[in-house]
Amino acid sequence: DDYFYIGIGAQAMRYAGLKFDIGGYISNVNVELNYISGFRRAAVGPVGIYVDEGYEEPTYFEYNYKPKNYWGIMAGYGVKMGTRMRLTPQVGIGVLTFKTKKFSQAFNEFLYDEDTEDEQKTGYEKFRTGALNFAAKFDIGLVDGVALYLTPGYTYGFAGKNTVASTVMGICPHDIRTKYASGFNLSLGVSFYF
Repeated sequence: DDYFYIGIGAQAMRYAGLKFDIGGYISNVNVELNYISGFRRAAVGPVGIYVDEGYEEPTYFEYNYKPKNYWGIMAGYGVKMGTRMRLTPQVGIGVLTFKTKKFSQAFNEFLYDEDTEDEQKTGYEKFRTGALNFAAKFDIGLVDGVALYLTPGYTYGFAGKNTVASTVMGICPHDIRTKYASGFNLSLGVSFYF
């Protein structure tokens, strides 16, 4: 059967957040758009030394990486397993966005970069990285038009760019991609079909 759906759920493990989907099946071919609003703070970044001429002593900072959001698209092929179950292997690509916040150990407070107007307004620096996604989506029909889904998957981060955190503080973008963007994820939610 051909139909479209919208879904809402939560994703845990490497990139945790609220997840929203919209997609459809046409002749069992699946295309799905995803958005995730991240809510888990990533591990604290390595401590570095930032020397400001305004201070007599070197000032120590560390960067906190917080998942902000994810936009992506997945494609797959659905295989029916009985009358109420479906397995859909999926592969896709997307963009992960992180926010960084600089913490001063010397002053025991968060300090904001003033290099750009955006940083003055938000106190954050954004870091984006591309993401390859591999997943297996299980749908279980509850009632007509409503299904429970469970989706284990793996995300591989790539193509992140240098940032103030990576250049001034000596944090390698590759480490950010592998430590904060790459890893296993598990999604659970409900889809509404029409």
